[in-house]
Amino acid sequence: PDDLNLVAELAQAHLRLGRADKVLEMTRGLTDAQARAQPALLELRGKAQLVSGDSAAAASSFEKLTRLVPNAAPAQFHYANVLASRGDTTRARQALARALKLNPRYLPARVGEIKMHVQARELDQARKALAKLRQDFGDHPEVLGIEGWYALGSNDYATAEQKLSAALKKTPGSELLALTARAQWAQKKQDLALKTMREWLKSHPNDVPIHVQLAEAYMSLGKESEAMEEYERIIKLVPSHVLALNNLAWLNRDSNPNQSMSYAQQAYQLEPKSPIVLDTLGMLTLKSGDVSRATNLLRDAAARAPADTQIQLHLATALVQQKRISEARKILDAILKTSSDSPAAKEAQVLLNSLNGNR
Repeated sequence: PDDLNLVAELAQAHLRLGRADKVLEMTRGLTDAQARAQPALLELRGKAQLVSGDSAAAASSFEKLTRLVPNAAPAQFHYANVLASRGDTTRARQALARALKLNPRYLPARVGEIKMHVQARELDQARKALAKLRQDFGDHPEVLGIEGWYALGSNDYATAEQKLSAALKKTPGSELLALTARAQWAQKKQDLALKTMREWLKSHPNDVPIHVQLAEAYMSLGKESEAMEEYERIIKLVPSHVLALNNLAWLNRDSNPNQSMSYAQQAYQLEPKSPIVLDTLGMLTLKSGDVSRATNLLRDAAARAPADTQIQLHLATALVQQKRISEARKILDAILKTSSDSPAAKEAQVLLNSLNGNR
């Protein structure tokens, strides 16, 4: 039990099989001395936290890893990756630059550099970096993968599917599978995309990210019962998965209100500052009749996501129920002004008409 190399190997095996909870259990109580002696353990903990949907904890783990092993390019890269996932682009680019300085041929960082350029709309730099990557690494699966990713981001979906499928054949992996399904979906091949994900899950039943993508695909098609089944599988694998808990709360709002509220409260305990979680709990609380608490929750959500018109609309709805008509009107007018063609704007107009006494 004291052999850290063996523990790291076992944790890696668990993570490969999608058992993030096992990795978290094994690395709980990891000391600085242990992490310094076997950095892979802290890296695996961060990856498991990310898979579990706890990006804040993952950022903390990877930040700690960069302090314990400051000269390791992978540590800087993983920290950059989680920062990017949390929208902290400036610090993500700084960490990525450190990774590339430490090891200019570290392939994941080279791939991450291209993604950063694309996300910043620095397309010339991205193309140059992509050409240099192929020159340096040839027909490597990672190269095919990033070429497919670039094509996907450039709306060249057929090329994306071709490149990603080729990379997937060479090196089967969750991320490549997810991108391949997205390329198929973008070409209106929904049935093929669903089949791609379902077939993968037959042999990789613990692959949480693919379960999430499949659930979201079902949601977009209006197949709520299939989406619920996927989200329920996710929380069996990762009981603290915030997105799954939140979406199960919403999907159960009419059929099982008590279970719905339980899911929403669990999500809120895990991510009390998430605007999506606050919005879901707020709307369920409004539905239960506690207008005052619902308004407070929705006000918090709206303050944290001022550009989300659906959340703003939900706050206006709660304010109307509180008879705070003037404040509700201001929000509804703002929605119509900034997002006149959105579904939220149409609902806002209906609500305004009702306030004005119009049919």
